[in-house]
Amino acid sequence: MHKFLTIFLVSAGLLASNGVSAQSQANSPYSRFGIGDMNTNNGSIRNFSMGGSGVVSPNSYQINELNPALLYFNNNVIFEFNVNSQLKTLKEDSRSQRVGSTNLGTIGLAIPVNKSWSAALGLKPYSTVQYETNAVQPVTNDPNMQALVKYSGEGGLSEVYFGHGVKVLKDLTIGATASYVFGTIDNMYTTALQQPGGSQTLTTQQLRIRHETNYNDFTFKTGLAYRRKMGKYNVGIGGVYNLATDLKAERRTFIERLNTSGLDQTQADSTEKNVTVPSGLQLGLSLDNGVNWSVNADVALQNWSEFKSFEGNAPFENTTRFGLGGEFVPEPASPKYLRRVTYRAGFSYGQTQYVVNNEQLKEAALTWGFTFPLGRSLITESSFLNLGFALGKRGTTDNSLVQENFIRAQVGLSLNNKWFIQRKLD
Repeated sequence: MHKFLTIFLVSAGLLASNGVSAQSQANSPYSRFGIGDMNTNNGSIRNFSMGGSGVVSPNSYQINELNPALLYFNNNVIFEFNVNSQLKTLKEDSRSQRVGSTNLGTIGLAIPVNKSWSAALGLKPYSTVQYETNAVQPVTNDPNMQALVKYSGEGGLSEVYFGHGVKVLKDLTIGATASYVFGTIDNMYTTALQQPGGSQTLTTQQLRIRHETNYNDFTFKTGLAYRRKMGKYNVGIGGVYNLATDLKAERRTFIERLNTSGLDQTQADSTEKNVTVPSGLQLGLSLDNGVNWSVNADVALQNWSEFKSFEGNAPFENTTRFGLGGEFVPEPASPKYLRRVTYRAGFSYGQTQYVVNNEQLKEAALTWGFTFPLGRSLITESSFLNLGFALGKRGTTDNSLVQENFIRAQVGLSLNNKWFIQRKLD
């Protein structure tokens, strides 16, 4: 027990100390819009490996965070920790750029409260912002000068969640999760003067306008899962509903000028507003034999047209995403190691909320992954190494847009342990 709590607290401290800077996903030009690239509805590495599906497919040795109603099936104490990596190629017309990043992901702890109730708490990224775009513009009334303009941003939001899953009827479980979302996003506009064809920038003419926005508030989601035995198979149906929320946002604007004596910084103003994150719904259907395989199909909908930015506008469109995936363990109790490994694969396709040059961007990915048992699995404890991968693309090079071709990887540990065992003496 003490080992689990120590690992959880140390990992939480590491993730919190890294803050939103640890959430960088290298240059992602579309993260400049709204509050960045959203990390919601991803679930565990297991869900990620199955195309983001599995909203009604329970797992006993990994935290069922995607749907709090499935937490009921976590009948052991489970600690999870993962790291996310991404290698991406950005393409625009004939130009391309390759970028990569590695950052801390989710940590979580699930605890069964009694035979009908399990809970989980954890810390994970909520959104990420990391972009940099450069342009050259002429200077009005001065043909001997040109302006170098850079748009850049960094930061993101994190989420502390506390979820519960309860069995209310023989085949029905329900759940709810409350989260506290917090973080800071910096958006910067920098200009500098340079002579056309010259290589030296006039540092005395560099000006940067920086918007530092702090976000915080609570979000909530509810879940339901109905799982029934039909002949030799189990059929599951249900879903998750994310409630809309108004994040409190405080923006401070700084005007920074670089001169020969250093950096002069002036705070221009400070403004408080609400940023509306819209509601979302994910529905799922699953089929499994209760032993060694499952197949899952999900659809996720979100009303992004109701998003309200700090400026008060709604720059996004509603989204629909489909996920299909499955997993297979050849022989869970086999003495042969590779037959005890879990193999997963999936596919996802859907719209993103981003609309640029009157075109709504889409994202598609092939996914796969594995769970490897570590050491000897005992009645009281077991450990697993989880791997997940995705190969896909977002956007297009049409209409002067940027296409992102990516390969993503997630690596994590799941540590299972039984607490509060009542010992009996013969």
